[in-house]
Amino acid sequence: MMKLAGAIDVVVRPHRGLDLGAASFEGRPFAWLTPLGEHAPTVPGDWWASWGGGLMTTCGLDNVGEPADGLPLHGTYNYLPARSVETDGNRISGTVADARGVVVHRAIVNDPSRGHLRLADMTSNTGREPQPAPLLYHCNLLPGEVEIDSEAVERWRLPEAGAERVYEHIGAQRSRVRIGELTVEIRSSLPRLWQWVAPERGVLGIEPANCSIGGRTFDASVGRLPVLQPGETRETWLEITVALARDPQS
Repeated sequence: MMKLAGAIDVVVRPHRGLDLGAASFEGRPFAWLTPLGEHAPTVPGDWWASWGGGLMTTCGLDNVGEPADGLPLHGTYNYLPARSVETDGNRISGTVADARGVVVHRAIVNDPSRGHLRLADMTSNTGREPQPAPLLYHCNLLPGEVEIDSEAVERWRLPEAGAERVYEHIGAQRSRVRIGELTVEIRSSLPRLWQWVAPERGVLGIEPANCSIGGRTFDASVGRLPVLQPGETRETWLEITVALARDPQS
């Protein structure tokens, strides 16, 4: 893992596909970590034994959500290391490839003059067969006041226990969360948005996606499984902007 220069103090994890770890702004943490944190081991196929939380975890690119077709919760991307990693001041880039020939070229730029981070992925199917390519950017924040510009909200499922719940925000373009003295705004090119609320864990998830969280078997059954054709390339992006709130909470 390594720190990326810029106004947002953020850890980047090359060994986990250039995902984002601990993050703070002006000395104020705003990303949520599991008890494993930055020392989480890589246990392929076991999400909770491997997941350290952090500002953004990539879910996919073979499965998102419930285990399906022999694939684990949230797929396999997060267990893959980035190769050909290059850093240049406040920019880092690298390549992540899976066994199917789905290749992600990722670049992250951390603005040095303001709290703005942009992650851009170019995802290509270099193989000869169509490949499922669901994607979810799992952004993990400390709890706060949430404002999402959705047209409608649907509860995905009733929790089996406790207060944990998941919502889909239909038509959402922007999410803003007030965390103490900070406001965190999340935007993405992805067409769907999920919100994970887990008070017992102390986390708020804002999750732009191109798929559901029901697993790829479910998405295929309703005709909504994202697929990359041979030779096809898809561009996606995620932007996170952090600023001091104008009226800090006491």
